[in-house]
Amino acid sequence: MLNYAFDLVPAKYITGIITEFGVIRPENLLDEVKKHYPWMID
Repeated sequence: MLNYAFDLVPAKYITGIITEFGVIRPENLLDEVKKHYPWMID
């Protein structure tokens, strides 16, 4: 059964990730997580 709510999208097609801080480019996501949620990263 194909479920479009959980469709797999190849990484090359993802240009931005929508967060509560705005749209973040995938290559900047880890830096933003470290900045806003330092307790999540060891």
